[in-house]
Amino acid sequence: MAGHDSVIVSSGPLRRAVAVTVSAGRPSVIDIVTGERQSGVAGGALTEPVVARVRDAYGNAVVRSSVNFRAESGGNAVPATATTDATGSARVLWTLGPLAGTQSLVVVADSASATVEATARAGVMVRVADLEPIVRRTNAGDTVAVRLRALDGFGNGVAGVVFAFSVAAGGGEVVPPRVESDSTGLVETRWRTGTDAGPNALQVRAIQVRDTTFRLVVRTIGGVPVAVQLVSGDGQRAAAQTAVRRPPVVRVVDRHGNPVSAVHIRFIAALPSQVQPQELVTDDRGEATPREWILGAPGEQLLLVVAQGVRDTLRVRARALTR
Repeated sequence: MAGHDSVIVSSGPLRRAVAVTVSAGRPSVIDIVTGERQSGVAGGALTEPVVARVRDAYGNAVVRSSVNFRAESGGNAVPATATTDATGSARVLWTLGPLAGTQSLVVVADSASATVEATARAGVMVRVADLEPIVRRTNAGDTVAVRLRALDGFGNGVAGVVFAFSVAAGGGEVVPPRVESDSTGLVETRWRTGTDAGPNALQVRAIQVRDTTFRLVVRTIGGVPVAVQLVSGDGQRAAAQTAVRRPPVVRVVDRHGNPVSAVHIRFIAALPSQVQPQELVTDDRGEATPREWILGAPGEQLLLVVAQGVRDTLRVRARALTR
């Protein structure tokens, strides 16, 4: 055992006590005295210093041994190198790295080493991120998935933040209207847009967190076409073999009555009348109109309008007059 002792030296009748000092050997074992299993905010300093004791192979404290401390995961140890005191101990202050989760501090003295672990937790929420970009254009009345994440200053997900959602424009509803972020900071809800095509807005607010109110905006358009309607041009009269004064205008709508664009339309003129062009695509107002409808022989005339995806056919009538 290291320390002070004496040995008896004898030669014949002579005996003499000689004082000796026994020093510890090379570092063989490192014990963590204090500072294990701590937890703190990511990027912050732990409250308790880490104290490591260095011993040789016989359990003796190794004095004046150089000890290196290396913080993993972007952390910091101060001092990075320390010298053991009379008890073989060295201490360090450990600042955690920016990532939430388990972090490690490696302690090395000569060939001996030990590892200390601590848990870094997320700090306070400072911003909100879209987990997935929200759609910017959808059909009126459709449901939009809203997935956000509450983040601290280092981008760690913050748990336990309550978000309030409310419809700010366009009608519809959001279910549920209040959601608490989970252990990863995730917040999920579903937003059913209004039935009228146009801008929709959802207001989002993190309760008890300042300056976190913002809006999500979606523009809705007409959805699946269900009907083709006559806007104008029915019941006209014109001389036989001439075009009607105002070509018919038709509109395709969805189940909410919103106009639907980009729908293929076929105009079918009952002989002997003629229509040009026979195929069109609805514009942004959901409308289509042929260039001309030329009537046939005197009498009733019929123009059929067929919209892609719409079951019923629209009938437009006119009368050809004797010249």
